[in-house]
Amino acid sequence: MIQRQRILFILSSLILGAALLSADDSPPDSLLEDRVAITKNGLTIEYDQVHEKYIEPIFSAHRQWAHAIEANKAKQSDSSHWMERISKESLQTDQGAILAEIAAALAIENPGPWQIETFEAYLDMFSLEEAMDANFRRLLLPNKIAIWNGERLKAALRSGYHIEGFSYDPGTDRGTFKFTFNTSSALEELDKEIQERRRLSHSFRFKSDDNTVSTAARVSTEKPEEAAAESVQDKPESNTSLPKTVSYPIILSPEERSQPTRQLAERKYIGLVRNTESKLRQSMARMRLSLAYVLLHETIEITLAEQYIVSSDRRWICDGMANFQAWKIAANRLGTENANRLYDWNSQLRRYAHRQDEIDLFVWKAVENQEEILEDEELDKARYAFATRVVADIADKFGDEALTELWKQVGKSPRDKTNMKTVAKAFRKVTGSHLKRFVEKSVNAPIETEDEGN
Repeated sequence: MIQRQRILFILSSLILGAALLSADDSPPDSLLEDRVAITKNGLTIEYDQVHEKYIEPIFSAHRQWAHAIEANKAKQSDSSHWMERISKESLQTDQGAILAEIAAALAIENPGPWQIETFEAYLDMFSLEEAMDANFRRLLLPNKIAIWNGERLKAALRSGYHIEGFSYDPGTDRGTFKFTFNTSSALEELDKEIQERRRLSHSFRFKSDDNTVSTAARVSTEKPEEAAAESVQDKPESNTSLPKTVSYPIILSPEERSQPTRQLAERKYIGLVRNTESKLRQSMARMRLSLAYVLLHETIEITLAEQYIVSSDRRWICDGMANFQAWKIAANRLGTENANRLYDWNSQLRRYAHRQDEIDLFVWKAVENQEEILEDEELDKARYAFATRVVADIADKFGDEALTELWKQVGKSPRDKTNMKTVAKAFRKVTGSHLKRFVEKSVNAPIETEDEGN
C-alpha cells in the first residue's frame, strides 16, 4: 500500500493588518461586485477597474515568459548534473552494474529473478514522474491571474468571502494562498498495475513526505502465476492531473501602486512565475529522489528475502541493510553529500531522537505481520533510522567486507529455516561479537548534533 503523498505549493502569503474589518462583519455586497476579467492568448486576468493600466504590461510579460519556456524545452538536460544520474534512463543503462554491486555486497554470485523483477518494476514507477512532469510544465505558464489591492483582499477575506486559492485563519489573522494536489491515487494505482502486469510474488509498502521516505517489502511464498490479480478494466483512472485553472494572485501594496506601471507589472509577474518555477523544480527533484531511493532499497531488501531470510523477525536487519547499501550505491555514483539527499540516517536520527528510549528493533514486525494501519507511524519511521545506524556501525567497526561475510555465513542455512538466531550465530562467527548487545549499544549511543555531523 502506498501512503498519501501530497505536493504543496505556497506561493504567497499575507499578514492581515490592524482593524480593517471585524472578523464578525458580514460580507458587504459591494466589496467585490465591480471586478472584471479579460482573456487573451490563453491567459485570463481578473482585476479591479483601477488595475486597468497593469493589464497590457502583464500580457506582454506573459508572452515573453511563454517564449522562454519554449526555448528551454529545446535545451538538452545537463548529463553531468548528479540528478541526471538517477533519471530513469541512467538507472536503466546502469542496471547491470547496480545489480552486480548489490550481488557482490550480499555475497551472491548472480542477481536472482526477484531482484531483477523488482529493479525493473520500480523503473516502471518513473512513468509517474513523466506524467507529473507534463502537468508541472502546464503550471509554469499561468492561465489565470487575479490582481488585488492588498487592503481590499484583506477586507474580503476577513469578511468571510471565499476567494479561490486563499484561506483565512482568524486566530492568527493570517491569510494564505496555496493550492495542493497529491499523487497518492496515482502511486497506488500504478503500484497495483505493476504487481498485476508482472505477477510479482512480492509487494511493497511505500511512505513518503517532504522530510523522509521509508519502504518495506511484503514477501509472499506463492508462485507468481498463483497471485490474485485485480482486473485492469475495473480500476479507477489514476488522478495525476491538476485543476484546469489555478488562479495565481498578484497583490499590490499602497507603496507599490505609486511605482512606475510597466516596471511594477513586469516585476510582479516575473516574480510570480519564477517563484512557481522554483517550487516545481523542488517538487520534481523530491519525486525523483524518492523514486530512485525506493528502487534501490526495495531491490536490496527483496534480494535478501529471495536469497537468505523470510522469517517474521527479519525486519530490522533487512531494512537497515537495504537503507545502508542503497546509500552506499548512491555515494559511489553521486558522492556522499548527494547520497544524503536520498537517505540521511543521521538527520533522521536527530529528527526522531525523542523516541530513542522506545526503540527495540528485535520486536519490529515484518510488514506482512504488521497491522495495515500503524498505531504509531512515527515510531515505525524512527526504527528505520536506528536500524540503518546499526548496520552502518557494523560496517564502521568491522568493515564492509564483514557485512558481505555475514550474509555468506547466513546463506549456509536453508532459507526456510533461517531466522534472526541464524543471523546472530553468523554475526558471532564473523565478528566475535554478540549481536543483541551490539545492536543495543548502537541504538542507545548518543545522537550527534548537526554541528558535530558537519
